[in-house]
Parts: sequence; C-alpha cells; structure tokens
Amino acid sequence: MNYLGTVSILDRGDAPAQAVVDRNARSMAQRVANETKEELEKVMNRVENIYQNFEMTDELYSDYNPNLEFVSDIAELAEILQDQVKKKKYQAQVTVFIVGFQEVSSQKLKLLQQVSEFFTESMKIFDDDEMPSTPDVDLDDVTYKIDETLDVAHGLANRLGEINQEIIDYLLRYAENKAKNKGKKKLEKALQAAKDDMTNLSEKLLSIQSDLEDKEEKMQQLYKQLEIKTLENQKFKSAAEIAKKNLLDSQALKEEISNRDNKIKDMRQIISRLEIDLTQARHSHEQSQNRLENSSMESQQKLLELQKGVDGSKMETNEAKREMEKLHESQINKMLESHSKEIDELKEQHQDEINKLMVCNFYYC
Repeated sequence: MNYLGTVSILDRGDAPAQAVVDRNARSMAQRVANETKEELEKVMNRVENIYQNFEMTDELYSDYNPNLEFVSDIAELAEILQDQVKKKKYQAQVTVFIVGFQEVSSQKLKLLQQVSEFFTESMKIFDDDEMPSTPDVDLDDVTYKIDETLDVAHGLANRLGEINQEIIDYLLRYAENKAKNKGKKKLEKALQAAKDDMTNLSEKLLSIQSDLEDKEEKMQQLYKQLEIKTLENQKFKSAAEIAKKNLLDSQALKEEISNRDNKIKDMRQIISRLEIDLTQARHSHEQSQNRLENSSMESQQKLLELQKGVDGSKMETNEAKREMEKLHESQINKMLESHSKEIDELKEQHQDEINKLMVCNFYYC
C-alpha cells in the first residue's frame, strides 16, 4: 500500500472532502471491476459454447466417419470436379465437400486474436503505475482481482487458441486418415449403394436427356408448324379482309344498282307519261287539222254556193266579191290563227316534257 500519500493528505486538514473522493474512487473501481467480470463471464459462456460445439462435432464425426474434403472457395471445387482423375476417385466413394471452412476458421482466429489484444490492452490500462494514488483504498485487493481477471482472460484466450488449433489439427488428421476409418464395411456398402445410385442416376439422366432432345425436336417441329399456321392465318386474314371489302363493295354496288333501277323505273314512268301526252297532243293536232280541213271545205262549199248564187242570179258585183273575199280571208285567218295557237301550245307542252326529261336524266345520272 502507498501510505506516503495518505500521511501527506491527512496533514493538510481536509479529511472529510477527501473521504468523499475516496468513496467515489472506490465505487468507481468496484463498478469497473464488476463490468469487467460481467464481460469475462460473457466471454467464458461463449468459450464454453464453442467447446461444447467442438465436442459435439467431434462425436458426430466419430460416429458417422464421413469422407470430408475442405476447399477454400467454389472455384477450387469446380477445378476439382473438372479434373477427370479426381472426379473418378470421388465418384467411387461418398465424399462431403466443405467450402470456405478455412476462411471461416481464419476469421474466428482473427476474432480471438482481437479479443486477446483487447485483454492485453486492458491489462496495460489497469497497470499500477497508471492507477491514481488514492488514500485508504485496498490497492492490493483490487490489484489481485484485476490480475486474477486478466489471468483468466489470458487463460481463456490461450484456451481458445488451443481449441482452434486442436480443431484444425483434428480436421487435418481426419482428412489424412480418412482411408483408415473403422467403418469400412459400412463405407463399402454406402459406396456400392452410391455407385448403384450413380448408375441409376446416370441412366435416368441419359433417358431424361434423350427425352429432352426428343421434346426439343418436337418443339422445333411445333415452332415450324406454328410459323406455317401463322402464315396461313395471315393469308386467310388478308383474304377475309379482301372478301369483306369486296362484300362491302358489292353491297354498295347493289345499292347503287337498286337506286339506278328505281331511277330507271321513274324515268320510264316519266317517258310513258310523256308518250301519253305526246299521243294526246298528236290526237288534238289531228282533230284540229280535221277541224281546219272541215272548215276549209265548208268555206269552199259556201264559196261554191255563193258562186252558184252569183252565177244563177247573175248579180255579180264588185262589192259582193269583196265581201266574199273578206269573208273567206276572215275565215281562213281565224282558222290559221286557231291552228297556229294549237300548234304553239303543243310545241310548248312537248318542249316542257323534253326539258323535264333532260333535267331528270341529269340529276339521276
């Protein structure tokens, strides 16, 4: 214990305040020791778990004795499988490949080394030279606890390193002596069963491969048939579109033909009416012509009668002649005027019918 510092502090006369400081320092040191102890208990639990897992794995390996191969990564495994000699060797027996075990082991080793470094640094931190000199503190007891804790930590770190090394050595020995395992009969049976399974699997694989080739060939044929059917469907589709277009065109033509038939019927009716009107006009013209002829014949008869009267009575004078001539001229003029009016009316009716017919033909066509 460091009593020099205690005597010098007691001589100053501030013992109560220093007692509070001492209690705080002791409580802080106790709290640090407790936290360190808890952390060490956690580490001990992890070490126990690792050790139990190692023993369980060891028992499982001793019970089953499988053939193990350790590879660093997938590339190395692929390289082994591509080697025909090694491939035949591994095909003759059941082999378990563990990928990345060495990398994981190295990571665990690094983690343990980091834990060891942590405890080593903790030892340096809790060195007596760096601890504050406090009065009335049982430094020997604290130092003993810290040393004991650090010794336990060192022991745990060393034990973890030994366990890790024992695991690696065991796996190496197991890999080297895997051919000398006791369960050869079981392995031979398992190997035979594995060979049979491999043979069956090879046969199944060949049959499946042939089936796949047949199915692929059928699929190619189906693809070709599908392409042919697609082309035919396109042809049928284009033909159907053309037929649909032709049907629409034919329907339009039918409608146009029906419209033209209706127009022709209307034109025929108009022509028949015009013919009837023309016949009536001709008949009226003939009647007027007959009336003119009858009137001229009557006038001639009257003239003959007058002539006979003049000849019989021999009372022929210039006045009688002039009257007769006037009468004859007036009658002829009346007849010509009525005849010309009738002819003009017939011409106008005929021209109107012709104009109507031309207008109808223009609009319908």
